[in-house]
Amino acid sequence: MKTASVSARLTPETARKIDLLAKALNRSKSYLAAEAIEAYVNDQQWQIEAIIEGVKEADEGRFAPPRQMKKALAKRGIHEEGIAAGSRSHGRHCSGCSVGAASKSFFKKQNG
Repeated sequence: MKTASVSARLTPETARKIDLLAKALNRSKSYLAAEAIEAYVNDQQWQIEAIIEGVKEADEGRFAPPRQMKKALAKRGIHEEGIAAGSRSHGRHCSGCSVGAASKSFFKKQNG
C-alpha cells in the first residue's frame, strides 16, 4: 500500500503523551498518528456527508413538520428557548459553517 508523509506540530504535552502511548503499545509514533488521523477523517467524512444529505433534503423541501421536530428535540432535552439561545445556521448558507464547497469537493472525489 502506498503512503504519503505529513508533518504536524504538537504541543509539548501532546508530544509527551504520544511518546508514552507509543512505548506502552510498542508502536511507532508515526503509526499512532496515522491511526488517529484516519479515525478523525473517517468521522468527519461521515458527518459532512450527513450534513450534505440534510441540506439536499432541505433544498428539496423535505422537512419534518414543526410538531414532529419539537417532539424529537424535547426527547433529547432541547426546548424552543434553548434552540433560540444557541441557534446557528448550518449548511451552505452559513458563512461560519465548515461544510463548504471545498469539503463537498474533497469528499466527492474520495467517493468517486
